[in-house]
Amino acid sequence: MPNSRGMPRSRLLPLLTVLGLAGVTGCGDPPPAADVAPVEVVLPGCTLNRDSVAVGTHEFSAAGTGYVVVTGADSTVLAEFAAPTTTPASVTLTASGPLTVTCRAAKDADSGATATLTVNAGK
Repeated sequence: MPNSRGMPRSRLLPLLTVLGLAGVTGCGDPPPAADVAPVEVVLPGCTLNRDSVAVGTHEFSAAGTGYVVVTGADSTVLAEFAAPTTTPASVTLTASGPLTVTCRAAKDADSGATATLTVNAGK
């Protein structure tokens, strides 16, 4: 049976469903601001979820098994934690420059893979 616009009801419902879904697909959370973006480290190896962040406070977490050490450009240890993490490590970064993330099989391992995270001055 046609509706008031002459379109059969059997076609109207699928059309409304598609239009409704089209409006929803663009929804979602925006990415976090660069000054609070979380950093995730994946072991084995040492893969980071992002190449850079801005000066600010960031949560560092790790998936996989091993040990992670984050050091600043001056070799100061900013964070160290076992993976997998149950609670992220909160790290306040106050200066721009490169950070080195070292991923080891265990805390007392002599060496491991590394990754570089760049800290930028602005957001």
